[in-house]
Amino acid sequence: MARIDYLDLIPQSEIERLRVYASVIMEIYLRSLWNVLTRRKDLSKELRDINESLYLIKAKIRMAWSFKYDRRKRLDFFYRVTIPAALYGIPVTSDTLGSLYINDVWGSLVKLKKKVKSMLKWCSGRPYYTVIKQPLEEFLGIIDECLDALAITDLRRCESLIDKASQVITEALSRIELISIKS
Repeated sequence: MARIDYLDLIPQSEIERLRVYASVIMEIYLRSLWNVLTRRKDLSKELRDINESLYLIKAKIRMAWSFKYDRRKRLDFFYRVTIPAALYGIPVTSDTLGSLYINDVWGSLVKLKKKVKSMLKWCSGRPYYTVIKQPLEEFLGIIDECLDALAITDLRRCESLIDKASQVITEALSRIELISIKS
């Protein structure tokens, strides 16, 4: 039995079109591979995102503080939420809501810490980016202090540490922008 060559059954123009498609797909794949291998991180954008996250964390800390320590808000919450919820058997207090905010702040800080550690790892092999190593390491120390303050529910200290961390990130951002101006 003779072997059938299926390429002979396809018209030449169709084969040529398939070759063009294959070359275009290969070129796209190689370009994306090249972009992944030579990718330049946009550290200024990442630092701005971290700064924005710090502002959100600060707002959450203020909300937690108001639910835990503001007498007027606690009393209002008690009459508007706790008593009606208790009638349905749902135990909700202002302390519970404040603790939820504190847990959310804790998770956000751990995510930021992980993100900054990965940025430090990325920057370690690149000589231009060693200028931000010191501010990022200082940021990690501040975040550790803030996590310790959250563990004992010292929200005022944590809020001041978040302000300090924001200043450190702003300093790192100015250093990155200085690098991009020079190069």
